[in-house]
Formats: sequence, structure tokens, C-alpha cells
Amino acid sequence: MGLARDRDVLSGALLAGLGVFILTQALEWTYLGPDGPGPGFFPTWYGLAMIALSLGLVVKAAFKPDPESRAAVDWHGTARALMTWAAFAGSIALMLPLGFFASVGLLTCFVVAWVMGKSLFTALLTAIGIAAGFWLVFPFALGINLPTGTLWPPLLAAVGIG
Repeated sequence: MGLARDRDVLSGALLAGLGVFILTQALEWTYLGPDGPGPGFFPTWYGLAMIALSLGLVVKAAFKPDPESRAAVDWHGTARALMTWAAFAGSIALMLPLGFFASVGLLTCFVVAWVMGKSLFTALLTAIGIAAGFWLVFPFALGINLPTGTLWPPLLAAVGIG
């Protein structure tokens, strides 16, 4: 097998391409505004870091190849990674109806229970802790409102909380 079939080279090239896309999109946004960093600040640095680290992975694979990176594909691990990605995408889709805290809690519960193989009790405690942590940092400490969703306000009003 040649270097082109090396998983590190392939993934590094794909991630570098994604980094270039992120960077080109970010350069169309305001980098610095009158109040400080604009919407293009973080994605610009994220894209640059992604490009640099991805190319570093490709160079490392070219000069010091890892025999395991040329082994057969681990389909079980690949399926778990793709399911994690799908769960992340699903949590984004659920953010509008359920809100940020519920969707990130469900994502955390799924990742802890299914990907990490922990008990459902541990997954639920972790999900509640993560959601509570986000609530303590953003709305409570910083006063930044995160999406509450369309389902919660009427539900809370129906039970007399909202």
C-alpha cells in the first residue's frame, strides 16, 4: 500500500480541505469590529489551526508512517464515529424545538452511554451536569441567553412555572 492509502494522509488532506473552506468563509465576515472580535475572528483562527494541524498529520505520515494507519478499516469504530456525528447533527436539529440545554443534554447522554459504554445512570448524571454547567456559565453568570426552544415556554407556562 502506498502513502495515498494511508488513513492519516487521507484524513489530513480532507481536514485541510475543510479548514480551507472554513477559512475562506470566515474571511468574508468581520474579523474585528468596534467592540472587539467580530463573527469572523474565531472561525479564522479555527480554520488556520485546522489547516496547520492537518498538514502536520500528512507530513508526519509521509516521514514516519505508522503501520496501523495502513491497516484495514475498523468498521465498528467507523460506525460509532458516524453515529456520534449523526447524534451531534441531530442535537443541532433538536435545538429549535427543545432548546440548547435539552439538546446538549440528550447528546451528552447518548455519547456517554453509547460511545463510551457507561451506564445509563452515569450518562444521565453527566448530561444533567453538562446542561447545568452551560446554564450556570452562560445565562446565569454571563447573562447570555441560549436558545430555549419552542416546546419549553408553553410547557412551562402550562404547569405554572413560566
